[in-house]
Amino acid sequence: MIATIPRTPRPIEFKEGPAPANPEPDTVYMPRHHREHRDQTLGIYMDAWSRTETAMSMVLGVMLGPNPEIGRVIFASLSGAAQMREVLMALSRTTLSAADQKSLEGLCDRAKRAATKRNRIVHGRWTLQIDQNQETGIVSSAVWARTYMPADPELFAQTQMPGQKNQSARENYAFTLPLIHRAIQDVEKLMDDFLEFHEAIRPKDAGTP
Repeated sequence: MIATIPRTPRPIEFKEGPAPANPEPDTVYMPRHHREHRDQTLGIYMDAWSRTETAMSMVLGVMLGPNPEIGRVIFASLSGAAQMREVLMALSRTTLSAADQKSLEGLCDRAKRAATKRNRIVHGRWTLQIDQNQETGIVSSAVWARTYMPADPELFAQTQMPGQKNQSARENYAFTLPLIHRAIQDVEKLMDDFLEFHEAIRPKDAGTP
């Protein structure tokens, strides 16, 4: 029996363009401008979140009264999304009907879950998830993910490993571009629902149906 000599790993080399039919070992092939594309996706997400916060501030303004500047000033004074949700719910108990309070509570619960994801995406860092055959050195896939580093080393390792059993960890802490695009859709839907709620509770002008 002939003993096989283990392959000596080499540093990963990056090349632009699609992978050839016979890719070189220890080589990642990426499309041109792949970094610009990932950063553009992150920017679109951050803009969607900012517009959602604006919609939340509009709801706050309605509950504070006829002067819209009061809502803007208070919104600017709050330290984060958690305080915004607390203020919204506290005001709702004295300004909204029981049914509207329940609707707003549902929106704020969704906003809380979205804020947790937002914090992990924004405060994460870009990592390249590489699936590589350790015997041949051939890289079968390489995708960017906005990765938030959980304190648990085992959990962090799961965010970096492919496989079905690690899918939950990756989706909660390592956000690939498709996952960020899905988060953009979720945040924009939340924004639309806050705007719809704002329209439902704002005082109507005389003669407005």
